[in-house]
Amino acid sequence: MAVLLAVLASAAGMAAVAAGTAAVAAATTTGVTPSTAAPGSAVTFSILCGPSASSATLFGTVLGLPEHIPMTRNNPTTGEWAVTVTLPSTLLPGTYMPSLDCSNGQAGTATLVVTPSGAPVTGDGTTATATGGALTIAGVALAGLGGLVVLIWVWRSRARPRSGA
Repeated sequence: MAVLLAVLASAAGMAAVAAGTAAVAAATTTGVTPSTAAPGSAVTFSILCGPSASSATLFGTVLGLPEHIPMTRNNPTTGEWAVTVTLPSTLLPGTYMPSLDCSNGQAGTATLVVTPSGAPVTGDGTTATATGGALTIAGVALAGLGGLVVLIWVWRSRARPRSGA
């Protein structure tokens, strides 16, 4: 019976610790602005650590940045920390979740969606409206051929003798 009580007490203690850890993790607020960006653009990561934090760090390796990027305290009262970084131009499109950690144990991740940069891929340009190319020559040749066909049709219709006149 004593063993059973000890096991139950231990389980209750572990549940309390887990609940406390979950409450701390749920209280951490992170963010990234803008949340969708192209390679080569600047984004700002932020975390709310609370006033007891003396530092905060962005772990940038998932983004192709240095491993530890120190953050700057924006608001000592709330313990908000932030850092602005420029995404590498070689960063592939996708969803990235870098970690942000506070010196007081608060931690979280921020979700950044990286989109392709540059003009959208829409085709090879063979139907572009540029002048002087192969399509321009072909268009002029077809227009001339069409005009010639109409001219021959008109000439032949006048040259035929009319019956019943």
